[in-house]
Amino acid sequence: MHENRLLGYASDGTGKFYNAFGSVLFSIYKDGGIPFTIIMGILFGFLIAKFSHSFISLNPYYLSLLASLLYIGIFGIFKPVLSDEILSTILFLIIFWRL
Repeated sequence: MHENRLLGYASDGTGKFYNAFGSVLFSIYKDGGIPFTIIMGILFGFLIAKFSHSFISLNPYYLSLLASLLYIGIFGIFKPVLSDEILSTILFLIIFWRL
């Protein structure tokens, strides 16, 4: 096991430590705390619901975005930080959508 890492500080000034990897939720929590985590969860659910209609219309752009969101949702739990493959996929989707 790795040694415990400092996560932050409690209200009484003592340190909060962890010894596991941080998932996507950890990054969101560090950026904005619990309210931001809730807001981003709602936004993620809204986008999944919106792009899931692409199964009916078979829009390839929305299907690609849905696949990217599902990739983040499923595999992002097990990765400490999103790897470059999903970020480059989103970049290529934006570039090809403009062509």
